[in-house]
Amino acid sequence: MWWIQYLRTIAFVLPLYSVAAQEGVVFTPDDNISDKEILDQLLLNRGYDKRTRPDPLTKITVNVLLHSLSSPDESSLNYEVEFLLYRTWRDERLAFDDAGRHKYLNGMSHADAIWMPSTYIVKHGSLKDPLVDMSLRVYRNGTVVHILRRGISINCQGNLKIFPFDNPKCPFAIESVALEEDELKLEWAATPLSEATSIQAFNAYLISKNTGTCGKMFTWRGKFSCLHILLVFTRDKNYYFSSVFVPGIILVTSAFISFWLDKGVVPARVMIGVTTMLSFCTTTNNFRSSLPVVSNLTALNLWDGVCMFFIYSSLLEFVTVNYLYRKTEGHQGETLLLPCCKCRRVEPKEDQKDEATVEITRFAWIRSSKLSSKELSFQIENVAKIVFPTSFAIFVFIYFIVYAAILPHNEDNWKIQAS
Repeated sequence: MWWIQYLRTIAFVLPLYSVAAQEGVVFTPDDNISDKEILDQLLLNRGYDKRTRPDPLTKITVNVLLHSLSSPDESSLNYEVEFLLYRTWRDERLAFDDAGRHKYLNGMSHADAIWMPSTYIVKHGSLKDPLVDMSLRVYRNGTVVHILRRGISINCQGNLKIFPFDNPKCPFAIESVALEEDELKLEWAATPLSEATSIQAFNAYLISKNTGTCGKMFTWRGKFSCLHILLVFTRDKNYYFSSVFVPGIILVTSAFISFWLDKGVVPARVMIGVTTMLSFCTTTNNFRSSLPVVSNLTALNLWDGVCMFFIYSSLLEFVTVNYLYRKTEGHQGETLLLPCCKCRRVEPKEDQKDEATVEITRFAWIRSSKLSSKELSFQIENVAKIVFPTSFAIFVFIYFIVYAAILPHNEDNWKIQAS
């Protein structure tokens, strides 16, 4: 009878629906069904509740793809970072079997109906743009991959004592908003942080990047799962050499040129000294106008101070030499013997000649003529030609060895410091 056949059909179909209810929706290859219809079946017809998380302890795998890095200028500690945030989790309620018809389901149109973890960026800066959904994919086994595009502006940390040889360090973190660590756990993927093949960088030179779980330094709340990222940048040394160090060396050595000019050429030597000093002050002020207003720019302050010292000292040297060169000499070439030696000559007796000869020989060294002011000016000039360039060359060598080679490799120049 027909009703007997109907009961047999129901008895055969019900177990299949029971399996489908446990392992996901099953479709046959003959079903010409779209991914939207599959998601409608999963979300609407099966009573999917987006307020309920997939598991009591849901694990979210996170990885970040850097897309763009930029900084307003070379000396800034503010960096803008754009990246794609990948979040992956397993929701068995979304498992399906369409016999291989779809590699994955496009869930963008159903994003409001699917449970998703709530996370936010813990940072020192501001959001550059609002949250933007890029992709939402649902795979056959219930794996969900959600891709977000984020842009943030980070206030980075630099060791200004060795500026511009420091490495700005830019930390930020991803933390759960509502669910605590025993309800939702964030984990890094096998490749947690990577760069896009066509990454765009403007005034930003990334030299190191690392990831980890948050400690007290990165998290705002201790009971919520958190992952941190640390980006370490370097500065364009060519910019600072062309803007600060090479001009400084040229101006200081230009001030030394006056040592080889004749002492009588007063206008030329004064012009060189004053011009180099004014040029150095102008160059320094123009460059410092773009720097952060802080007082601990130790390396840069030392460079400016020493360069100014050499320029000003060369000008003082000329003033001293010119004064001695033009000084009127009253008596030049006089001996240092006491005036009594010029008194009337007294002939010693025969038995006193030998004794007198011994006394004269003993004090013969004081009979050397003293240097005239003009001769002293020549000696000062000759010494300055050697001492000034040599001292400045030694300073430049030690300065770059210490600040450009030794101190930048210290551990605190690569790790974030607790505030």
